[in-house]
Amino acid sequence: MKKYSLFFILLEIAVMVGITCIPTVVVAFFQEPGKNLEVLTFILVSFLMFMLHILLANRILFPLARRTMKKEAEKEG
Repeated sequence: MKKYSLFFILLEIAVMVGITCIPTVVVAFFQEPGKNLEVLTFILVSFLMFMLHILLANRILFPLARRTMKKEAEKEG
């Protein structure tokens, strides 16, 4: 099992929050006066970013894990 450093985890969180802030700022700039949609937009976009992150990580890491398991099984016979 691969171990990740604290810096890598914090960097991923910072990137996800940074990307999430872009649509939030756009909504805040273009919304009608009297509507407070910033918090809702931030929550929805952060949820979607989290789901996209999990999807991409699974797409990349599952085939790698499968190949590694095959190689280890071949070594052990």
